[in-house]
Amino acid sequence: MSTEVIYIDYNKSQALQQEIEAIRRSCEAAHFLEQSEVLQYPTPETYVHEFISGLDGLEFQQQMTQFSQPQKILDIGVGSGRSSICLAMQGHTVAAVEPSPDLCCRLEMAANLYQLPLTIYNCNAESINKIQQSFDGIIFNSSLHHCDDPIAALKHCYDCLSPGGKLLVINEPVLQFYRSKAWFYERLKTHPEEMGHYGGNEHNYRYSEYLTMLRSAGFQKVAVSPHACIRHHQQRLQQAESQIQRGQTHARQAKLTLKKVYYALIARCQDSGWLEKTVLKLLQQLSLIPVTFIATKESR
Repeated sequence: MSTEVIYIDYNKSQALQQEIEAIRRSCEAAHFLEQSEVLQYPTPETYVHEFISGLDGLEFQQQMTQFSQPQKILDIGVGSGRSSICLAMQGHTVAAVEPSPDLCCRLEMAANLYQLPLTIYNCNAESINKIQQSFDGIIFNSSLHHCDDPIAALKHCYDCLSPGGKLLVINEPVLQFYRSKAWFYERLKTHPEEMGHYGGNEHNYRYSEYLTMLRSAGFQKVAVSPHACIRHHQQRLQQAESQIQRGQTHARQAKLTLKKVYYALIARCQDSGWLEKTVLKLLQQLSLIPVTFIATKESR
C-alpha cells in the first residue's frame, strides 16, 4: 500500500520549476523524512486532530455526510492534506490536488506513514482536466478563493463529475456587502496579521458571486447550507467572551462585544423557526455569514 505524487505540467515560473526539482530530490533522501514534522504525529488521528477540532473542521465533517458510502473523491487545494487524510480514513478513494510541491511531499510522507492509499497531483485547480478521470464527489475546502480563474476550475469540476455527483465548496471566506474589493486587497497588503485566515494568492468574493460562478460552470442545482459557526454559535460566543476577558485594546474590545451580541442574535434566530430561515437567508445574501455551497451535476 503506497502513495504516489503525480507531477502535472501546468503554467509555472522557471523558479518554481527549479523548486519542484529540488524538492523531488530531497524527498528521495532519508534525512528529509527523518526531519519532517509529519513524524510528530504517530497516528492519522493525531495528524488531523487540530483540523477537525476547529469550526472549519466541524463544517467539513458535517458536509462529509453528503457521501454516505465510500466514493471516489477529488480533494482540491489540500495544503498539508489533513482533509484528504480524513477522507481516506473514512474509506473513500481519494485524489488530492495541491500546487505546492513541498506540501505534496509532506502529504506523501503522512499517507505512507499511516498506510493510507492516496493519489496526489501536483497541479493547480485550473489544470485538473489533465487528470482525465471522473469522480463521484469534488471538494474545495477553503481553497476556491485561491484560484486565479475559478470559473475555469469549476468548469473542469463539472466535466470531471459523474452524473449525480456533488461538488462541495466549503469554508470559503465571503466579502461582506459593505466592503469593497479595493478595501480587501489594500487591507491584505497593509494589515496581513488581521487577515490570518487567508493564505497566498488571495481573492475574495461575495455570496452572489459564488452562485454566479457555479451556475456559469454548468451547475444549475445549487443548495446553500449555513456554516458550522452558525450551528455552533455557543462556541463562538464563548470565544468572544474569552477574548474580551483577556483585556484586548479598547477598540478591539468594542468589536468583540459587537461580535458577542451578533452571535447572541443568531442564537435567538435559530430558536425561532420561520424567523431563523428569513434572517439567516438575508445574512447569507449580504455575505454576513459564511456558507457552504453544494452543487449537484444533474443526471441526463
